[in-house]
Amino acid sequence: MRTIEIVSIVLTALGAVCFSVAFTVFCLLYAKRTAAQIGAGLSDGEILKKSQRAALKREQIKNAVKNALFAIVFTAAICMVVCLLITRLAGPVFGKSLMAVASGSMSYQNEANGYLSESGLVDGFDCYDLIVLDRVRSADDLKQYDVIAYRNGNVNIIHRIVAISEADGETIFTTRGDANNADDGYKPRFSDVIGAYRGVRIPKLGAVVLFFGSWQGGVTLAALLYCLIFYEFTADRVERKEKERLGELTARGEGGTSENKS
Repeated sequence: MRTIEIVSIVLTALGAVCFSVAFTVFCLLYAKRTAAQIGAGLSDGEILKKSQRAALKREQIKNAVKNALFAIVFTAAICMVVCLLITRLAGPVFGKSLMAVASGSMSYQNEANGYLSESGLVDGFDCYDLIVLDRVRSADDLKQYDVIAYRNGNVNIIHRIVAISEADGETIFTTRGDANNADDGYKPRFSDVIGAYRGVRIPKLGAVVLFFGSWQGGVTLAALLYCLIFYEFTADRVERKEKERLGELTARGEGGTSENKS
């Protein structure tokens, strides 16, 4: 790992921790001050107003929408993480896998690659697109000018096959990015192939996947989830205090009514 990457991770972690600590302190101070105001009776008018049926109904709807949004965001995050883990650790799901594009080597057609226009190849994609890869069961399923994703050490590359050859009984592919004017230095074997791109992509969504798949994104996501959960905890604490005060006011009102009647 390069020094600049280590520095970036450290700075991101420090920023996330500082933000989380500041958010925690703010929520605790807010909850303490609000609870004190409620206990002193400074918010009685507002609490009684909330007790009205229409206000309660609006509050219930707001809470329901808020909880639903929280559940959707949390579920989506979990599903994305699980899907990426399954894809990375156990291979394609239902014959498909997802990959985020981290470079622009397929974003346009270099004039040096005349075969692209001659063959009418228009299946390129842009940097930060999220592409769908089909599982490739054998080398015979691939042909010249197919776009494949393959591993070169710890790096995943998504380029077009420009030539196919055989060596030691194994198929070897020569690849090149549409925007490049030279073949890739590494010639992948079939065992390096992750999957084939058949034209299905989601524009720019790969930027989100790349970010949250990085250390910086993971730390940021953890900090955001913490703040969201802690906010819910603080809001529940204030709401419980309001309900306690409302119960006291209601009981006091009933007692006063009984005394007046007598």
